[in-house]
Formats: sequence, C-alpha cells, structure tokens
Amino acid sequence: MPDFMGGLARGIEKSRGLVRKAVEGVAGDMVVSPKLAQQDGSKGRQGGGS
Repeated sequence: MPDFMGGLARGIEKSRGLVRKAVEGVAGDMVVSPKLAQQDGSKGRQGGGS
C-alpha cells in the first residue's frame, strides 16, 4: 500500500499544472452574481398578479 500511495502522490505532483488549469477553467465558469433586487421582489411576482 505505501508504494501505491507514493506513486499516486508523485503522479499528482507531476500533473499539478494540468490540474491547476482544469480547476481554473471550472472556477472561471462558477461566477456567483447575487441579484438582491430580484430576490426581494420575487415573492409578489410568483403568483402572476401583475
């Protein structure tokens, strides 16, 4: 088991740049833009009254 873990750790270290690029790409797509004005007024609009 220690041999497996050591090999896994070395593989991760060698692929660090590849993993970093992948994470940066995913993180760039996960931008959170809160829209408080819509949240505050959404309760009255859900019923379709206006």
